[in-house]
Amino acid sequence: MNLAFTIVVGLLAGLVARSVLQQKRGIGIVITTVLSVGGALAAAYGGELLGYFKLGEPLALGAAAVGAVVLLVIGAKLSGH
Repeated sequence: MNLAFTIVVGLLAGLVARSVLQQKRGIGIVITTVLSVGGALAAAYGGELLGYFKLGEPLALGAAAVGAVVLLVIGAKLSGH
């Protein structure tokens, strides 16, 4: 359940970040989804691995959202958009 919830948080955070950053051109919706979900998973599981929080806690969800946005911004910068 935590994995699915983390993926959903990453997807939603990526879509919000895409609309805020107005990346209509540049990276596509599939890459946006992959980057945002990857960032969410990396942040959530990385934080748990380092002992900062446990999955399912509010801090883990916040980290997942931040990780999604950070990886999405990095991907957009690397693509030149």
